[in-house]
Amino acid sequence: MTSYLYTALWAILAFYMLYLAIKENRLFLAAFVFFLFMAVWSLLDAFLSVNMFSGVYGIIYRSVAGVFLVLFVVGYVIYKRKNR
Repeated sequence: MTSYLYTALWAILAFYMLYLAIKENRLFLAAFVFFLFMAVWSLLDAFLSVNMFSGVYGIIYRSVAGVFLVLFVVGYVIYKRKNR
């Protein structure tokens, strides 16, 4: 039951980031893709009998999250330096 709650949370955050990307800054578009990835991953974990957060799938999940974290930090630093 909680996996559906997490899926809904990630999906709501994804579409809020899409709204912010259209309204504010394109950096939020990367956040939209990331949160959409999280929502789909959580939904797959809920429906499949495979644990998507452990083993090879867990490594893929953490790797994608790490890449997006680096992208967010670099994008934020570039944005802040440009708007000083």
